[in-house]
Amino acid sequence: MNSAELSPEPLANRIDKALAEAQAENIAQRIQAKDASVWTTDDAVAKQIASSLGWLNVAGEMAGVADELREFAEEVRHKFQYVMVCGMGGSSLCPEMLARTFGHQAGFPELLVLDSTDPDVIASFAERIDAHKCLFVIASKSGTTTEPNVFFKFWYDRVKSGENFVAITDPGAYGRLMQIIGI
Repeated sequence: MNSAELSPEPLANRIDKALAEAQAENIAQRIQAKDASVWTTDDAVAKQIASSLGWLNVAGEMAGVADELREFAEEVRHKFQYVMVCGMGGSSLCPEMLARTFGHQAGFPELLVLDSTDPDVIASFAERIDAHKCLFVIASKSGTTTEPNVFFKFWYDRVKSGENFVAITDPGAYGRLMQIIGI
């Protein structure tokens, strides 16, 4: 590597050029409009990308239901001692990071994350908590992911009450989840 490659000037020039091109091609506006052609010209890939851009407008959608969410949070706070997110991979990464970063906060349910099919891990959760005092958050984008569905069945068999469950999933997927589980 020569000293010119290490110089900040060429990098700064490349960054300026990339920003100018992005502005000229209206990249920010196209992403906001969920235009998958920003990334690909392959129709199949574009369809998959387009279906993964819900995060672009989620803040606005959630602002519309903020009061309902606050009410639900207060109900959970007073009714449950634990909240357990049951998911795999991406469904559990953020909750795991939040639980580790902030720990248990006094006056609120303890946030637990189950993202392992190891029988010893599941057994340790079953021994540690009173399942009747736990809200189980079943997290599966499709509603068909095997592990969260098995977690749901495992915990439902213990509490026998839908009051202890919520699902985070794509619209319409919850019905598929219930069919798969047989409830």
